[in-house]
Amino acid sequence: MTMSGSTTGAYTKIGNRIWISGHFSTTGLNGAVGSVRIYGLPFTASGSGNAYVGGVLFNWGQGLAITAGENLTGYVQPSSTYVSVRIWNSTAGVSAFDAAEWTDDGGTTIGGMYVA
Repeated sequence: MTMSGSTTGAYTKIGNRIWISGHFSTTGLNGAVGSVRIYGLPFTASGSGNAYVGGVLFNWGQGLAITAGENLTGYVQPSSTYVSVRIWNSTAGVSAFDAAEWTDDGGTTIGGMYVA
């Protein structure tokens, strides 16, 4: 999904652990379709057995076309430099967060950690 808008972010690296934070907002979706991902992490995530250590929290949001009680979450895909955005939307767990669930004026703030 490619959007137009603004992004800010920061990171701290200690050993192979990367702590990230950021704010993302959009002014248009440019016809975006498919699963939402946040690209541009500073280091490639580990592809080994500890690759799923950590996660990403969504601390604030606006302009999301989701049902009350649903929450965003995310993780850094192993061997990648992006956050895979997921949504807690069923008792069975999470599913991919789709571009149709983000509006032109959408925004979010994140914090998290992953293994490089």
